Amino acid sequence: MVETDLDKQRGSVLVRHGKNDRRREVGMDAWAWSAIAPWVADRLQVPVGPLFCVIDGPTRGRAWSASAARVELRAIALKAGSGAGSLRTSCDTRTPSS
Repeated sequence: MVETDLDKQRGSVLVRHGKNDRRREVGMDAWAWSAIAPWVADRLQVPVGPLFCVIDGPTRGRAWSASAARVELRAIALKAGSGAGSLRTSCDTRTPSS
């Protein structure tokens, strides 16, 4: 994903290689835009390249691999006190115990 894949005016993100390698546009709400805005601004200080990239070290500016992103995001979630399973589900479907 590159910065031009974000279209704030239309409220959408271009997914170039989605499920079954299909290209599609996905909507993004105001909250998501406000969450990503600081990174998009900071991203200007890193060499031209992928939107989500390595920010320091010898590979600065290169694509952040999916596996590295998963490891980092899981570590951040655990540090924040989030259960590991919450990274895959958007809501808890368990019923309260009596």
